[in-house]
Amino acid sequence: MLALRDGILDPNDWNFYFVGKDPAPINLNGNVEPGLLQNIKWAQYRTLVSSMDLVHRLISGRHTAVGDLADFKARATSIL
Repeated sequence: MLALRDGILDPNDWNFYFVGKDPAPINLNGNVEPGLLQNIKWAQYRTLVSSMDLVHRLISGRHTAVGDLADFKARATSIL
């Protein structure tokens, strides 16, 4: 992540999580190891996301298990 490399996001101030079916362990710039949450239910995901300040979602298309994006209460959400 360029934001970590360039010092925009300080890993001492932020928690990083990867959520998905089978997220693989990874080391981000600055030796940050994000928490891995796999196979969580939609309600758990919605609760998790609504507790976060920033969410960046990578999705390849609409999936029936994914709820309405309007449900997200994170202060900032980007979707790719």
